[in-house]
Amino acid sequence: MSISNAAPVGVHTLTVRSTDNCGSFTDSSFSLDVSNTAPSFTPEIGLSRQQGSAGGAAVSVGSVSDAQTAAASLVVTSIAGGSAVGVNVTGTVNSAGTVNAVLAASCTATAGTVRFQVSDGDLSSNGDVAIAVSANTAPTLSYGAQSVAQPMPLTVSPNTGPSDNGNVTSIVVQGVGSYTGTIAVDNSTGVVSVSNPAPLGIHTITVRSTDNCGTTTDASLQLTVLSDALFSDGFE
Repeated sequence: MSISNAAPVGVHTLTVRSTDNCGSFTDSSFSLDVSNTAPSFTPEIGLSRQQGSAGGAAVSVGSVSDAQTAAASLVVTSIAGGSAVGVNVTGTVNSAGTVNAVLAASCTATAGTVRFQVSDGDLSSNGDVAIAVSANTAPTLSYGAQSVAQPMPLTVSPNTGPSDNGNVTSIVVQGVGSYTGTIAVDNSTGVVSVSNPAPLGIHTITVRSTDNCGTTTDASLQLTVLSDALFSDGFE
């Protein structure tokens, strides 16, 4: 006798009948105890996320196993109950016992745990995965010193940036100091456009970059306005 896929859990009485060529039979009974234990979830260690950053690619958050059910057949979901605040879990997938998920931390996220549940269809258990959270960083943006002769226009690209661990949402001219000419900045690239430069002298232009968490960086652009009669070689 072969038995497979035994269910449900509990003690069952099975009867086997043997019949001979005259139609006489004998019934023999025995007890079958079908048992099931809950699956287990083993959390990954050393996971961390930065405030305001996109989730990025899925990472391993743990592994699952079960004494009666193949690991690949276990169902894993993320559930409420962890202690972390602002850590979002999406795309949970059980791949042959390795559990992968996308983790993203909001701008106000705090460290703690996120909770997963693994089920074999009858029994389930939970596992808490610890997530460290680092602070959001300010956007990167900087410019080198520039010179422009009246009345020529000038286009200035950033030395660094604009970039951020999350997204740069705004780039604006924050201040122009003593400069009275026309100036504008591209909201996506950070490229500064100067026209009708005035007055003569050295001016400090401030360009502000803001990220998706509202953190700002003020980049200074030193702009020297020269007379239109003076060329770079010193001759008219």
